[in-house]
Amino acid sequence: MMETLKTKLQLGILFLFSLLIIGCDADDRIDLTEDPEERQEVYQQIINDDELLQEFLTEMRNSDQAMEMMAANRPMMRNMYGRNQMRRMMMNNPQVVDTMMQGMMMVMEQDTTMFRRNPELHRRMLQHIMVMMERDTSMYRQMQERMQQRQRNNTPQ
Repeated sequence: MMETLKTKLQLGILFLFSLLIIGCDADDRIDLTEDPEERQEVYQQIINDDELLQEFLTEMRNSDQAMEMMAANRPMMRNMYGRNQMRRMMMNNPQVVDTMMQGMMMVMEQDTTMFRRNPELHRRMLQHIMVMMERDTSMYRQMQERMQQRQRNNTPQ
């Protein structure tokens, strides 16, 4: 009798432990397309947290699909790379120039397929950079200094 009770107790504990493990399974995907309020909350959380935003931007840069979608969105690209917007960003945050340069260099170095598939995009991007530098000589000097510094840092000694 005692043996049966002990076995039943062990099975009961095992059953409860199994239920606990199954109940704690957190592999459920969150579908943000179904809940606009939750989606906005996620956006705000990412936008308002510098670490999350940098992580998101890194993920985006590493995604071929995201980069292609962004490049195809002409109004957004115009707003993002418009002359006044760029100048404002550079004045408010000097690190923006470094971040942009690093981002552009990473895209050009890592994802040559994007430019091979769309050589016009590559040509327009380089042309746009040249026009921006011609219009803003301080930007030209800054980019020139950074490129020279980058060459010095990458040159084996």
